[in-house]
Order: sequence, then structure tokens, then C-alpha cells
Amino acid sequence: MIMVATLNGKITKGNDPDIYKWTSKEDKKYFSSLLKKNNLM
Repeated sequence: MIMVATLNGKITKGNDPDIYKWTSKEDKKYFSSLLKKNNLM
């Protein structure tokens, strides 16, 4: 399982399900690299 979480364990920002608003460019790059290496989601 791959997920983004804050240091205090939050996985969303309130009622906003769009994680791309609060994840970093590094998060997106790392996630993309994992998808390329692993053929399953």
C-alpha cells in the first residue's frame, strides 16, 4: 500500500479529497517511480 500521510497521521485535508493540493512534487515523483517499477496498483 502506498499513501501520503502527515506526521500526525492525517490522510486527507478535511473534506477535500484532492490530495494533489497538499502533496509535494517529490511525493508525485516518488509515486510515479513506484508505478513504473511495479506493474500492479
